[in-house]
Amino acid sequence: MKTSLLLVSLLILTACNDNQSQTPVTPPPVVTPPLVEPPVEPPIVVPPTEPPIEPAPTHTRTELALNVGLGERLGAGATLVLRQLATGIEVTRVLDQASPLAMTLPPGLLLDQPLELVGTDGSYILRASSVRVADLAAGAGLARRVGVPALRLDEEATALFLLADQNGDGSLSQAEWGRLEEIRLQQQAAIQDYATLLLAQRQPGAELNYPDSWQMLLALRDDKGARSWYRRSNSGPILAAQTQRYPATPSQPDEPETAELLRLDDDGLLVTSGAWRCLHDVRTASGVKGSQYWLWGSDSAGLPLATRLRLAEVPTGCGRSDWRLPTLSEFERLLAADRLSWRYPNTFATTMPEQVWLRDGSAQARLYHLATRSWLDEGEGSLLWYALAPYPVRPLVDRDSSQPEMSALRAQYTGPSAQWPAARVDDGVEWQELGPLPAVPFPADNPYSRAKVVLGQQLFFDKQLSQAKDISCASCHDPQKGWSDGLSVSVGHLGQKGTRNAPTILNAAYSSSQFWDGRVASLEEQSLHPIKNPVEMALDHDELLARLRASSDYPAAFAQAFGDEGITLERIARAIATFERTIISRDSDFERFVRGDTQALSDKALWGMHLYRTEGRCMNCHSGPLLSQHQFESVGLAYYGRNLEDRGRFLQTRQKADMGRFKTPSLRDVAFTGPYMHNGVFPILAQRVGGSVQGVVAMYNFGVTKWSSGVGFPTGVDQHDPFFPKASDHLHALGLSNDELEAIGEFLRSASAEPRRTPATVAELGLAQVDDATPVAAIAIDLQVTPAMPQLEVGRTLALQAGLRLSDGALSPVNGPLQWRSEEPERVSVDANGVIQGLAVGPARIQISAGKYALAVTVQVVDAQPDFSQGCRHPELAAGQLIFVCPLTRAEADRLAIDYDGTAQDEEGDYNPFTADYVVMSQARARSYCQQLVARGHDNWRLPVAQELAALFAAYHQRGEEMKLLTEQGWPLYSRLWSSDALNDKGEAPLFDPGSGELITDLPQEAHGVACVRAR
Repeated sequence: MKTSLLLVSLLILTACNDNQSQTPVTPPPVVTPPLVEPPVEPPIVVPPTEPPIEPAPTHTRTELALNVGLGERLGAGATLVLRQLATGIEVTRVLDQASPLAMTLPPGLLLDQPLELVGTDGSYILRASSVRVADLAAGAGLARRVGVPALRLDEEATALFLLADQNGDGSLSQAEWGRLEEIRLQQQAAIQDYATLLLAQRQPGAELNYPDSWQMLLALRDDKGARSWYRRSNSGPILAAQTQRYPATPSQPDEPETAELLRLDDDGLLVTSGAWRCLHDVRTASGVKGSQYWLWGSDSAGLPLATRLRLAEVPTGCGRSDWRLPTLSEFERLLAADRLSWRYPNTFATTMPEQVWLRDGSAQARLYHLATRSWLDEGEGSLLWYALAPYPVRPLVDRDSSQPEMSALRAQYTGPSAQWPAARVDDGVEWQELGPLPAVPFPADNPYSRAKVVLGQQLFFDKQLSQAKDISCASCHDPQKGWSDGLSVSVGHLGQKGTRNAPTILNAAYSSSQFWDGRVASLEEQSLHPIKNPVEMALDHDELLARLRASSDYPAAFAQAFGDEGITLERIARAIATFERTIISRDSDFERFVRGDTQALSDKALWGMHLYRTEGRCMNCHSGPLLSQHQFESVGLAYYGRNLEDRGRFLQTRQKADMGRFKTPSLRDVAFTGPYMHNGVFPILAQRVGGSVQGVVAMYNFGVTKWSSGVGFPTGVDQHDPFFPKASDHLHALGLSNDELEAIGEFLRSASAEPRRTPATVAELGLAQVDDATPVAAIAIDLQVTPAMPQLEVGRTLALQAGLRLSDGALSPVNGPLQWRSEEPERVSVDANGVIQGLAVGPARIQISAGKYALAVTVQVVDAQPDFSQGCRHPELAAGQLIFVCPLTRAEADRLAIDYDGTAQDEEGDYNPFTADYVVMSQARARSYCQQLVARGHDNWRLPVAQELAALFAAYHQRGEEMKLLTEQGWPLYSRLWSSDALNDKGEAPLFDPGSGELITDLPQEAHGVACVRAR
């Protein structure tokens, strides 16, 4: 159907078209469509290629060279460190040429960060900071430029660095560095001031009490009092530095009046320039035991006027609240001799008041009229306030000093130490209970071996370890003298005296530090110090090694100890230290007691131990098995600012608290290790002399010097010295009786056993496993002759006995032939058996040798008995049952070869018309001289005690004949005479002044006369 319709439609359409074709039709024009060109695409323009944009450089890419300007501020050997903290880049240079000095830094420096430069010349330190590296190098390529940038290192650069370094760490943070230019512009006066204070350290006489000059500057910057003290104590060097550095700036000398009136600020701190608030009167005034102050300042226009009502308004100032009116005598100390004008016109720059408020004799406030010197009760007067700060006073101690019931006390100490009576120890003290010696600790890197002990002992006693081959370690640490030397201070190379007592090596193995000042921690470190010390053994370490390596004995000994023949300083130190660790205490009564033998201590020693632990307060510093904590304390014996000064541990640490501190030694075996203290000033431990106990223990009973003005505490100007040594807080006034002191001394003797003279055995050392437990015996040291100082008269003979001296002090026969030779055969002859004969007066040397050992002995050949009548007309004086012999003349002393120190005579004949040179000598030589008379067989002469000398001259004084002794008999009464008495606590010995009949004292090394004494 659909198909049909479609066909019909097509036919109709066709018919219509046919009908139209029969009419003429104009053909339509042919229209040619326009030719459309395709759109033209614009040409593709390729943009030009831009070079890649690189980030701005942050680091240097090449080396950066700098010139360092030094002038002559640092010497050869000084170290320069140029660094950048941000990158850690650092270069170091040792100065070996004059500046300018070139230093080159590697690439990699941050361009926006500065550099720092540090120069160190001993304790003198300079610091400087640069501009940014970018400003130094101007980019990575500027390192190739012709000019080399420079960095200045001097005192001003250091002062600028100091003022910027707010936290004092020796480097500048970014913020601190950023303030440099501001400080440079605004604080030029401060920069010059600190530069001058620093440069003063380069001037003669400057004192540096800090670890280095940088630490000094930090302290001076942060502590006004320290800065003022530095200016005062170094005024000369500061003035010289000011003149050298800033010659155009005039230097102001110190105001002379400030020597007696110190100026203080409102806090009571010392002021050396600028405004001040009050005065510290440092003059010594009779009867005044305290520090005096005056409330008068630089802003005072004059003394204020006041009526009585105003006196109640007591001021405050200079950190004080104890101001009061002065007394008349106090006020007159400010006046001149006329009492009408000021004694210190530059300080009190005001007119004298007409009348002034003072305290009268009844401590009442009244007006004093200066012109009439009269007192008024009312009116108006000038006001000047005064304060007196009393010095510390030793407190009085009232306590029961009776001896306790001993059976009860012994019962208290029968059980374990934890059950003993409580020890009395100051708060904060770390202490241990008394107990037995523990096993000896040997370090892991230097364990015990017998071979090392043998080698160490050989080295310890060998004099080859000293430059002159005359001193060994044992010279100052003699086993026969408690492993010390019995001297106050030791004698070393070429007879030089040291400044300290030689500490015993007994129990040094247990100590955590060595030397009195604790400068090293181990015996290994300690052992090499004395060898090189120029005052002690004075041997260069290279020479030491050369000697030992050339020895026929030591290479094998080192091989035995260490496995091969290598000889090094480290091995020497290890061997000596190993030997020293074997020198420990032998068992004492105390040791047996703390090990459980409750009867080992006598009643007196037990009472002493109880006092030691309690009322004696000894455990504050001397507790534990070693009877010492080995800490450092000041007992006021530093002699600060005086002759014999020794600053102790401070010289190692430069810390104020360590000024005058010394190590507290072990009290084990203390009875055998005197004299005592770091300077050997106390020869006695505890001994009853007359009615009182003298010695070290007695000194501690009084707190040593804690309450001694100017010693235990500062007085006068020293009160402003930040370094004045402070006596230990553990010193107390004890109030112990003589019986109690004697008991403590007995306890200390019970803790002392005769020191061993050979190394302890393995069992004694407490060692479990060792390579060889065989005991180490004493070794031969050198030849010894008896008598050691032979003397004989002309024509007589004397047989010398030679033997080998062993390290324990014993003598051993010489195995092998002895050879004897006289170097002065005209004075002394000697045969093959060692028999010498005196031929002529004078000294003669005898050489003795046996194998590798050799000895030179000086023989004194003397004449017959001295002719004392060559001096005195009455050569002997009698007193009771004693005979005194005249002092020796110089001629007789020379003839008899008697050693002396000098001579004394009455040159004018005013006191003795029979003038003669009499010899004078030290106490030791005096004692030796009297003994030499005995050696010659001339009666039993000796040096008299002081009371014997006093008794002799008292007899003549009673008869009024002392001048006859002088004028008729020729006795030299102008010469003081030595006694044989022991030294006092000041290290002085008694002697007698025959002119006055008085006993006096002097140092034993001083020279005085000698009159020997014998029984009738």
